[in-house]
Amino acid sequence: MDEEYKISRDKAVQAHWDSFFKVLAPQSSVIKKLAKEAFGLERELGAMSQMPSDLASRRVAAALHLKRPFKELRPDGVFKSQNSNPLVGFEYQSTHNVGMGIRAFLYQEAFDENHRDLIPADGMRFVILYSGRDAPRTFREKQHLTVTKQSVEYVYIDLEQVDAQKLETDGIYSTILRLARPDATDFRAFEHAWVLVSTQN
Repeated sequence: MDEEYKISRDKAVQAHWDSFFKVLAPQSSVIKKLAKEAFGLERELGAMSQMPSDLASRRVAAALHLKRPFKELRPDGVFKSQNSNPLVGFEYQSTHNVGMGIRAFLYQEAFDENHRDLIPADGMRFVILYSGRDAPRTFREKQHLTVTKQSVEYVYIDLEQVDAQKLETDGIYSTILRLARPDATDFRAFEHAWVLVSTQN
């Protein structure tokens, strides 16, 4: 196979999967329960309503000494729980990104600038859901389910450390997240699940 074609195809598949994932994570009750416990929320996250996430920010531009609003701010998803919990941002990573704390803070500032009065006084929360293996093992073990506060709270969830059986038995959304793990081998099951979710949305 031509190497250039293979790289192009792989990028297209990854982009397709990334966009598909953004529908899944906020609907997985396993992931929402882990986030609730990590953040110490009193109530379950419950049903999630998606908020606008294509953001432009003069604040971020000013911080970077730019004259025009910074427009490259697109969190994978920002959701409002119907149970009066804070806004929750979701970020999916198949590749480790060491700048997620900074990125989450920029997302929060841009969202507040664009949608005043929607962010509570204690800020947004972010769920960083990681499905890769390129991050150092010690980092993954230390960060998994650890809430980090850097002017914005975010919790790092390593899919490989989430109970596989819970994902497999939690319903279609969690099942597909199980199939996103590096140890997944049943690609026929993934294809079947993909068709099911595609027909539901």
